[in-house]
Amino acid sequence: MWLQLTPAGWQERSAPQRGELFGDGVFETLHIVNGRVLWAAEHARRLRQAAQALQLELPAPVEAVMETLAQLAGPFPRARAKILLQRTGEGPYTPTTALASYSLYVGPLPTESPFPLGKPQRLVRYPVQFLTHTPWSAYKTLSALGYVQAAHYAQQQRCDDALLLSV
Repeated sequence: MWLQLTPAGWQERSAPQRGELFGDGVFETLHIVNGRVLWAAEHARRLRQAAQALQLELPAPVEAVMETLAQLAGPFPRARAKILLQRTGEGPYTPTTALASYSLYVGPLPTESPFPLGKPQRLVRYPVQFLTHTPWSAYKTLSALGYVQAAHYAQQQRCDDALLLSV
């Protein structure tokens, strides 16, 4: 049984997917402009390569996901989409299956700053070096704690973003 603390007290919830428990998956964030998904082919290629690197079995072709995303993007003048691909199943660290599942999100972006160009950014160098080369370091894994901490550091420094250095 899984419980989650809410303002109303402890509530039973559905069991989390492996991606939530172990960061066992990848994601792609895509921009939508005037109902068109930008760089869709490049995102599809990287998602396929990431699935191969993490030994994930795709539940459907990436092209089918991109077609669905293109349909969802239609009404948006500016939006951000996210594709999550995470291993299914339960178990401890050792996966019990290679089968993965997709999740999609599409939501509007503010219209005041044009993408990809916008106002100048104030940057700071994040002082912790945590990027290392691995077989999956070229992909956006669900293990994003270092990036979250770097973004939080930039905010504390009153900057727009942080530069990360690899070791």
